[in-house]
Amino acid sequence: MAANGVWKGRIDPSFAKGPSILPLAPAASTLAIRLIGSTRASFDGADLPLPASRKTRAILAYLLLADRPVSRQQLCELFFDVPDDPRAALRWSLSKLRGVLEADGVERVRTQRDQVSIDTAGLWVDALALRSLPHDLGSLDAVALAAVLGWSPEPLLADADLPNRPDYAAWLVAERHRAQAVLALVLTALAERQEDNPAAQIEPLQRLIALDPLDAAAYQRLIAVLVELGRRSDAEALAGQAERALAQNGIDPGAALRQPLRRRIDTSVAAVDPAPPLPERASAAPVVAVLPVVDLSMEPLPGHVTDGFFEGLVHALSRFQSLVTIAGASTSRMRGVIDDPVEIARRLGADILVGGSLIATRDGTLRFRWRAIDGQTARIVTSGELEGHCDDVWDLQEAAARVVAVEVEPRAQAEALRARAACPTASASAYDHYLRGVVAAFRADPRDFGTALDHFEQAIALDPRFHPALALAPWAASYANRIRTPAERDHYAAMSRAALRHGADDARTLATAGGALCYMARDHAAAWQAVNRAITINPNEHTAWSTGGWMHAMNGDAAEAHRMFDRSSRLNPLASNALGLTAGRAMAELLAGSAEQAEAYVIEALDGSESHPSALMTGVATAALLGLAQLEQRRAALLRLYPEGIDSQSIRHLPFERPECQERYFAALRLGGVPG
Repeated sequence: MAANGVWKGRIDPSFAKGPSILPLAPAASTLAIRLIGSTRASFDGADLPLPASRKTRAILAYLLLADRPVSRQQLCELFFDVPDDPRAALRWSLSKLRGVLEADGVERVRTQRDQVSIDTAGLWVDALALRSLPHDLGSLDAVALAAVLGWSPEPLLADADLPNRPDYAAWLVAERHRAQAVLALVLTALAERQEDNPAAQIEPLQRLIALDPLDAAAYQRLIAVLVELGRRSDAEALAGQAERALAQNGIDPGAALRQPLRRRIDTSVAAVDPAPPLPERASAAPVVAVLPVVDLSMEPLPGHVTDGFFEGLVHALSRFQSLVTIAGASTSRMRGVIDDPVEIARRLGADILVGGSLIATRDGTLRFRWRAIDGQTARIVTSGELEGHCDDVWDLQEAAARVVAVEVEPRAQAEALRARAACPTASASAYDHYLRGVVAAFRADPRDFGTALDHFEQAIALDPRFHPALALAPWAASYANRIRTPAERDHYAAMSRAALRHGADDARTLATAGGALCYMARDHAAAWQAVNRAITINPNEHTAWSTGGWMHAMNGDAAEAHRMFDRSSRLNPLASNALGLTAGRAMAELLAGSAEQAEAYVIEALDGSESHPSALMTGVATAALLGLAQLEQRRAALLRLYPEGIDSQSIRHLPFERPECQERYFAALRLGGVPG
C-alpha cells in the first residue's frame, strides 16, 4: 500500500523523499523539522522561529508529507475560503516557510507552474523518519530505536488543528493514526530488546500505554516488569487503573491482566481466582461501537482497505470526549458475525452501533454505505452513502470518517437522552428538526447557522417547551445575522427566558440560554445565576465554563476568562466552539490592554475560519492598534458579515458589563475604519 493510502501505484518515482531509511534523531548540523507534538524547527542545534500562523504550519506539514507535488488550487481549497483571495494568502504562507526551510542556504520550496513541493533532500523530518522504517525492525538496534523516547508524547501537529477546515482535519486524523501506529511498533520493539533489563522497559511501555490507553497487552507487560523489580504496590495500582480504563470502554480486562501479580503470590497454586467483576460504567456518555466494515464487492478488496475505513471511523469518533468509543480491538471480533443488533450491542455494552459496507464495481467506482443503529431497539438512527474511485480510496476514507463522526455524535447524544427517558420533547418531528439544527450548527459556517436557526424554530413551533431548541435558536440567529431590530432582539430574549424556565434542571440548556440572555437583554445577573447553577448541576458541562469565560472576557478579566476557557477545553478539547474560545481569549487580552497577545489569538482563530465573526471583530481592533497590514482585509470581511458596522445589532449590543470596556472596544473598531 502506498504511503498515501492508495494500493495502486500513484507516486511519482522522481519525487522520492530522502533515503530509504532515515535515522530517528537528526545529525547535529542538519536542518530538522519536528511535526510530532508542537511544530518545531532547528538548525545546527539552535531553534528557528516558526510563523505564528497555525494555518501556515499546517501547510508546511501537508507539503512535507505529500507523496507528490500539490497544486496551488488544491492547497487553496484545503486551507482558505474563496472570498479572502486564497492565492495571495498562500503566497504569503510560502514566503514565511522559505525563511525556515532555507535557513541552511538550500532552496527547498519548489514552485513549478501550478505545482508546489518541498525538496526534503538534506532535511530531517521526524514523521518522514517514521515512514522510512522497514516493516521488520530487526535491523535496528535498541540505541537507534530509543531515540523516539526523546520525542514529544503529544500527537502529530498538536498545535495545528484547524477544526473549521474539514478536509484538512480528516487528513490530519489519518496522519496522526498512521504516525501513532508506527510509533507503537517502535516502542514495542524497543521494550522487547530490553528483556534482560526490566528497568529499561518501563519508559517504552509507559509511552505505549500513553499512545493507546486501551492496550491491555502493554498494561500486562508493564505490570509484570514492575513485579519483577519489586514494585508491587505500583503494579497493583496500575492493574486497577487498567481495569477501570478498559471496563469503562466496554472491554473485559480478563484474568490475564493480574496474572503476573498472582504468580508472585503463590506459584504452587495451579488454579487462580476468577477475574474481579467489571465495575459499573462510570460515564453517562453514550457508548458507540464501530463494527468492522464489510466488503460486498464481487472481487474482494485488499484487507487493508476495509481496515482503513474501520480504523478511520473509530479514530474520528474517539476524538469526541462526549462519547465513549469502544476500541477497534474489542469490536473486530465481530467481523463476519450476522446477529441481532440488540444482542451485539448487549455483548459490547454499546448504546449505538456504527457499521458500514464497501462495494467496488468493475469501472473502479467505490461506494461506502454506513448506518448507525440504536442498540436498544435496532432502529436505524441515521445513515448515508459516499462514492469515490478506487484510485482515490484515501480521499474516500477521510470523507467517510469526517461525515460519519459529525452525523453520529449529536444523534448518539440525543438517543442517550431518549434511552434515559429524558428526551425533552414528545414530538418526533420537533426532535428531528432539533438534531438537524445541531448538525448544521456544528459546521460553524455563517450560512449554516441560518439553516440551523430554521430547524430550531420549526422544532419550537412543534413544541414550544422544547428547551434545547429554545436555548440554541438565539445563538443561531445572532451568528446568522438575523437580528436586525430591537423587536427581534426582544423576541429571542424571551425565547432564552423560556429555555431557562423549561430546562431548569438541564446544565447545558442553562448555560446556553443564560449566555443568550446576557447577549440579548444584557441581564448579567440572570446569566451568572444560570451559569453557576449549570456548574452546580454538572461541573463537567463544558458549555457552562465557556459561557462564564466569555462573560469574564467582556469585562476585561483576562486571568479569570483564561481559567474558565482552559477548564472548558480540558473537558471537551474537540468541541465545535473551540475557535470561539480562542476568539474569547483574544477579546479578553485586548480589553486587558495587551493588543499583541490578543493578535496572537486572533491569528489562531482566523486560521481556523477566516469568517469567524468574533475573531474578525477583535482582529480589526488589534490590526488598527498595532498598525498591521491585515487591517484592510479583515475590515472588508467584517463588513461583508455586518454591513452596518458598529450599528449592526450583533455588534452594538455586545453584552459588555462595564461601560469602559465597551467604549475601548468600539474605539478600536472605529480606529480600524468600521463605521458606526
